[in-house]
Amino acid sequence: MSSTRHRAMLYSDPEHCLAVAGRTVVSFSLQPPNPAYLRAWAAAMDRLAQQSNEPLSALTVIDSGARVPDDATKTEIRNTVLRHQKQVCAVAYVIEGQGFRTAAMRSAISFISLLARYPFPQKTFANTAGATAWTMQQLPSGAATGSSAAEMISLLEAMRQQLTRIAAAG
Repeated sequence: MSSTRHRAMLYSDPEHCLAVAGRTVVSFSLQPPNPAYLRAWAAAMDRLAQQSNEPLSALTVIDSGARVPDDATKTEIRNTVLRHQKQVCAVAYVIEGQGFRTAAMRSAISFISLLARYPFPQKTFANTAGATAWTMQQLPSGAATGSSAAEMISLLEAMRQQLTRIAAAG
């Protein structure tokens, strides 16, 4: 598959972008998931799982100003990930920014993840570089990733720019 195909945006609205980079569902969110975004995210996970038995992962960047998702949304995310738990090798969250609120968000996500008891590694990061490197390291040796950490960082930057343009157009 070509890099362009991997990098095509699958979903975008004023608060979310979603794409696939190799075997990783990559997203950028300014606010908690809405129903349309959740459907697109679940469909992307389903599609990757159906394409191959190779491991898959998820990398989500969440803006530090985002609200906490409600319980129904948390349940939907959990159910989608657990549906493919045998193939998921890692889930990474990035909460960018500094300060108490951002640190509290990272701690809350880490705590929620701990309580969820997923059968795969899950980690929260302060930046995309650390998250992409960790996600790539979680893939079993010899797994066909179809993407690199640099490509994922580039994709996330394109998502950030797209959401900034939408906000500016307002």
